[in-house]
Amino acid sequence: MNNPRRITVISRQRCELCAELLDQLAPYVSAGRLSLEEIDVDTDPALLALHAWRVPVVMENGRELLWGRIEPAEVQASFGPSSLA
Repeated sequence: MNNPRRITVISRQRCELCAELLDQLAPYVSAGRLSLEEIDVDTDPALLALHAWRVPVVMENGRELLWGRIEPAEVQASFGPSSLA
C-alpha cells in the first residue's frame, strides 16, 4: 500500500463548515489514503492571525489547497474519488 498523503486541516470548534469537511475527508482517512492532522485555529495566535475568518483550511506540505465552503467536487479534484471501487 502507498503512503498516505499527509494533510493538515485548520479548523475551529463549533464550525459547521469544518465538521462538513471532516466528514468529507473521513472516507479517505479510513481507506488509508490520507493522514490528517487537525489544528484548532483558536489555539495558535499565528494561525489565528492568518486564518481567523478563513476556516476550514486544508494544507499539504505548507501549501494551502482548499479553504472556506469546500464542496465534495473540490475534495475529489484534490484527492480523487473517495472510494477505489
